[in-house]
Amino acid sequence: MTDLFQIRNAIALNGMMDADQLSRLLHTPLPFMEAMLSQLTIMGKIESVEEEQNGCNSRYCKSCLHNPGCHKRYYKMSGVLK
Repeated sequence: MTDLFQIRNAIALNGMMDADQLSRLLHTPLPFMEAMLSQLTIMGKIESVEEEQNGCNSRYCKSCLHNPGCHKRYYKMSGVLK
């Protein structure tokens, strides 16, 4: 079973990763991975970074049907390690 240390170490080794990448790498169901990433973020161990995908016209995001698909959330190590 994946634990918080394995997730944190995978992010530290790879720089920035999204929940789907971590889920596949650590063979963990995506909803469980997202919950663990949320906990690590709350603890201040990692930070989430939202990145706009290519081809997105941000002026129309509020009315865009693909709004969740335009932005991808990545996780990286926090600037302050605790």
